[in-house]
Amino acid sequence: MKKTVVACLMLLGGITMIVAQTDNRAEMRAAKMQEMQAQKIAFIKEKVSFTDKESAEFFPLYQEFEQQRMELNRKSRPQGKGFKAKNTELSEQEKEAVMDNFIQNRVETANLEKAYYEKFKKILPASKLFEVYQADREFKQELLQDFRNRGAQNQDKKSRENKSPKK
Repeated sequence: MKKTVVACLMLLGGITMIVAQTDNRAEMRAAKMQEMQAQKIAFIKEKVSFTDKESAEFFPLYQEFEQQRMELNRKSRPQGKGFKAKNTELSEQEKEAVMDNFIQNRVETANLEKAYYEKFKKILPASKLFEVYQADREFKQELLQDFRNRGAQNQDKKSRENKSPKK
């Protein structure tokens, strides 16, 4: 009886730890996304010279746009897993459904971008809006390059660890 109680307590403790770790990872991911968004806004502000009025009007709307775009991407993520399946793993109907969902998501994203572009035009002149889009693209390219560099550094580190003599 004592062993059963101890085993149940250990199992319950293990489950609690797993749930806590999962919650912590989600919180860490959300914090990382917020940090990245703040970096992106700072990057855009550095590249584009806004008046105080433009900045005050534009960035809340821009953050709203980014949030909705992320939601669309999050919504389509499970559908995107269909692309990872091998060609022979899906039926013709399943492939068609994956493609229909993919195209629908791209249309929704384009519609969202167009709607916010119209709103942005009411706040910023075309020249500044052009600079915002360029800065956004440049930020993404730098972020991608940073991820690539980190991946290469991690590969080098793993390679060195595998080559080092074991004691």
